[in-house]
Amino acid sequence: MGERKGLLISSSMAQALNSIDVVFADRPKIKTLWHEYYSLLSQSPGQQRDHRWLELLTAMAEDLHYSHISQTDLDKFYIPQGHADDIEFQRKVSQQWSRVLENTERFLVVPKDDSKT
Repeated sequence: MGERKGLLISSSMAQALNSIDVVFADRPKIKTLWHEYYSLLSQSPGQQRDHRWLELLTAMAEDLHYSHISQTDLDKFYIPQGHADDIEFQRKVSQQWSRVLENTERFLVVPKDDSKT
């Protein structure tokens, strides 16, 4: 629940998602919502995927007897701007390194000459 709207899917979130079929094995509604959401994960993010995610979380919350949690509550999520900025920066740096490495045949390594300082 803590990562329900994270910027990236962490390994612990992936493990939780991969457990749904086992944990909710006897809950056909939840399994159906999970399978629908799973199929949407291979597509670009969009409203349908967001809606299915909220429906899945709501169904799981209801099954676990958290009946006073609304979809509005589930849709609220705090992400510090610094975290979002850091992820965007890392993405840009990664793209630039990839571009350089893919377009460079070799690097020339020259030992540093400390006597020139």
